[in-house]
Amino acid sequence: MENFYGTLEISRACKIRTHRGREPDSVAHQTDDEIPHADVYQFPSVKSRKKPLNDLVVYISGGMSDIPMPNMEDFDDCYKYAEIVTYAYEPLITISGDSDFISWICHWIAHYPFSEDTRLLCGETFDWGKPIVPDSQMEGFYFAHPPFIDREKLLKHSVTAKVLIYLVPISLLEMNFRLDNGVEALLTHFEECEVDPVFDLSRPCSMSGSKER
Repeated sequence: MENFYGTLEISRACKIRTHRGREPDSVAHQTDDEIPHADVYQFPSVKSRKKPLNDLVVYISGGMSDIPMPNMEDFDDCYKYAEIVTYAYEPLITISGDSDFISWICHWIAHYPFSEDTRLLCGETFDWGKPIVPDSQMEGFYFAHPPFIDREKLLKHSVTAKVLIYLVPISLLEMNFRLDNGVEALLTHFEECEVDPVFDLSRPCSMSGSKER
């Protein structure tokens, strides 16, 4: 499959300039002094049959990988320096109308390991503790490798990032299934249920059972 990102250029400070020749539709700039300084770049969808997957909005953080995540002494560098990535069908604008909720989530997740002295690894899940937004069945995230792309080619365009952590919203039942059965079983289940690996908070839970915590 054609590389989803095509040409992706990242400056010395890991700031993203272009994505398939597209300029960022918006940049969620960090406005405080929290370390590391991480912005989130949103690239709009492009309707083109010649470029597969361009009908998705792409979110990529820039700056998280300027410093290694905490508690990674026993891990190789390829796990320590991360950026957050996700794809969505469309932006999710807040009720106030002045910000993009997906950008905010990416920014929050990018800072979480540093503020909480922990680490993020692909294959793990993150429990939000409640529905991510009211009436949503999605209550956490699965940390995946970005789908649809050649990760090694993408990483060559970043000076600091060694790994890309892709956010997939999931339900409480799906998180528990992963804990009980492992990552491969969860991914096989998603494939069988044709769960699209996109940031979709309106997706119904793919499993039946008690949804009570």
